[in-house]
Amino acid sequence: MWWGFNKDAYLGLRARIGSGGLLAGSDIAFLPRREPTQDELQPTAHDIHDKVKPALRAALSVERQNDVQSGLIVALAKLGDRPGETEVAGWIAPFLAHPNQELAETAAVALGILGNERELDFLRAILDGDAEALRARGVGLDGPPSERTRAFAAFGLGLVGYRSSGVPRERAVEALVAWMQRESASAGQAEIPVACITALGLIALPSDPLVVVPQSVSSPARVTSIEEQLAWLAWTLERRDLSPRVRAHVPVAMARLMRVESAASAVARALAVERIAVRLSRELDEAAEVRLGCVIALGLVGNAGEGALDVRVRERLRNMHETLRDAQAGHFALIALAQVSARVGSGASPLAALEFGKDGTRPFLLERLSSGASSTRCYAALALGVLERGAADAGAGQSSDVLMVLRKSLEEARSPDEVGAFALALGLAQDPASIAVLRKQLDAASDPEARGHVAVALGLVGDRASIQRIQEIVAKSKYRPDLLRNTALALGLLGDKELVPQLVSMLRNATGLSARAAIASALGLIGDRRSIEPLLAMLGDRENCTDLARAFAAVALGMCCDKELLPWNAKLAADSNYRASTATLYSPDTGTGILDIL
Repeated sequence: MWWGFNKDAYLGLRARIGSGGLLAGSDIAFLPRREPTQDELQPTAHDIHDKVKPALRAALSVERQNDVQSGLIVALAKLGDRPGETEVAGWIAPFLAHPNQELAETAAVALGILGNERELDFLRAILDGDAEALRARGVGLDGPPSERTRAFAAFGLGLVGYRSSGVPRERAVEALVAWMQRESASAGQAEIPVACITALGLIALPSDPLVVVPQSVSSPARVTSIEEQLAWLAWTLERRDLSPRVRAHVPVAMARLMRVESAASAVARALAVERIAVRLSRELDEAAEVRLGCVIALGLVGNAGEGALDVRVRERLRNMHETLRDAQAGHFALIALAQVSARVGSGASPLAALEFGKDGTRPFLLERLSSGASSTRCYAALALGVLERGAADAGAGQSSDVLMVLRKSLEEARSPDEVGAFALALGLAQDPASIAVLRKQLDAASDPEARGHVAVALGLVGDRASIQRIQEIVAKSKYRPDLLRNTALALGLLGDKELVPQLVSMLRNATGLSARAAIASALGLIGDRRSIEPLLAMLGDRENCTDLARAFAAVALGMCCDKELLPWNAKLAADSNYRASTATLYSPDTGTGILDIL
C-alpha cells in the first residue's frame, strides 16, 4: 500500500516522455508547476485543444451513460483551458445538479482539477452550501449540496489554490479556514473537515516577517501568512472536540507547508516541528491515527544535517520504532527515517545521517532488515531503497554494502510480500547489479502482485533486455489486472515502442472493470500521443464498444493529455495518512474516493 500511494514521483512516466528523465525522490507535493518539454511522443497543444477536447466536449453533450459522463468530465478538467479561456467550467458546472451523486461530486472536484482561479468563489459556494450563489451560476438544486459533494469542493479549493498565487491563494485558504471555524466542531463527521485540512496542506501562503509566532498553542486571529497557517493547524491538532480521524491529517498538512522552500521563518518551522513531535510522547495519551500522521510528518520536515532540531527528529524516529506499540507507526517510522536521512541539511556534514557510525541510518535499517519480523523486513527494505535513491539524488553516492544485502535478501525472500518489497527497494535504488536476481524472480514468482512489482523494478533499473519477457506476461494477464497494470508500467519505463497499440487493443476487448482500469491507467501514465486516435475512435464507437470501454477510453485520453506531468491527485496521495482515511479521500471498496479517481 505504501508503494501504491507514493509511486508516482518514482515512476514519472510522462516526465520521461517529456524530458527524458525521472522526477526526483519523494518531494512531490510542491514540484515546480512547469510545462513539460516537447518531443515526438508527447501530445502537442494541437492534439489536446483542437483534436481531443472538441471530441470530449461533443461526446459529453450527447452522452447519457453515467460512467462515460464521469470519465469525460474528469478528462476535460485535466486538459484544461487555453490561456485566457474559461469554457470548460461551463461544461462541467451543470452536473453539480445531476441526480446521480457520483456525477455531482465528480463535477465538484473536476472544477478543482481544472485549476482555474476564477472558480474559487464557485467552489466556496459549493463548500458552504450557498444555494443562492449556486443558482446564480445556473445550478438549480432543491437544497444544499450533499456532504460528499461539499467535501469534494473542499479538495477542489486546495487544487486550485495549489496552482494559484497571490490573492487567489489567500482566498482559498480563507474559505477553508472559515468553514472549519464555523462548522467543524458541530459537523459530527469527518468527511468535510478532512478535506479542508488536506486542501490547506497544498496552499502555502507567503511568509510574513512581522508575524509574532506564539510560543503557546492558540488560534490566530487571522490566517494570512504561512506562520499563521502553521499556528492555526497546531491549534487544530490539539482540538479534542474534533475526531481523531480529522486531527490525524493535520501533521501531514503542516509538514507539506513547511516543505515549501524558504516559506516559513525558522522560528515558526521549529515550533511546528516540536508541536508535531510532542504528540508522540509516551506520556501523552494520543490516538493511534494521530500518531501515524505525526510519524509521516516528521519524515517530511527533517534532514540529514547536524542541526539540533534535525538530530532530535532522527532520534525520535529511531526510538519510536522501538517503543511504539503500534506496528504500523513503527513501519512508517522506518520510511520517515530514510526520507530525512537522505535530505541535505546544514553544518559541516550536511549528510551526517548517511555515515556508517553508531548513529547512522544505514546500519540501523540494515539491522531491522536482518532481524525483524517479515513485515518489518519489508518496510526496512523499502526504507533502504528510499535512502539509497535519495543519497544518489543528493550526490552523496550509494552504499555497495546496502545494495548487496538487498540483492541477497531478494534471493532468499520467503513470501510474496518480501519478494515485492525487496524487488521494489532495488528498483528504487536503481541498482543495475540487481538485474540477474530480478530476472530470476520474474520467472520464479507465482504471486501476481509480487511478480508485477518485480517487473516494475526491472523497469526502474532499465533492463531493456527483459522487454520481450515482460511483453509475454502482459499478453497473458488480461484476467489479472494488478499484474497487467504493473507489467505495462514496466514496459513504459523501458520505452517499449510496441506497448501502446497493444494496450489500446486490449482495452477494446477487455471484459472486466478492473482490467479496463488497469489498461487505461497504464496508457495514461505513459502519455504517448500514438494512443490518441485509437482512443478517440473507441470513444465514438457506440456499436462495437461497451459503455465501460468508452468510459475508460475517455479516462485514458484525459490522463494522456493531462496539463500536469504527474497524476493530479499524486500530490494528495504522496505521504498521506491513508490509515486514517475517509470515504471521500480513499475508498478502495467503491473506488469513489479522491485518491481512487483516475
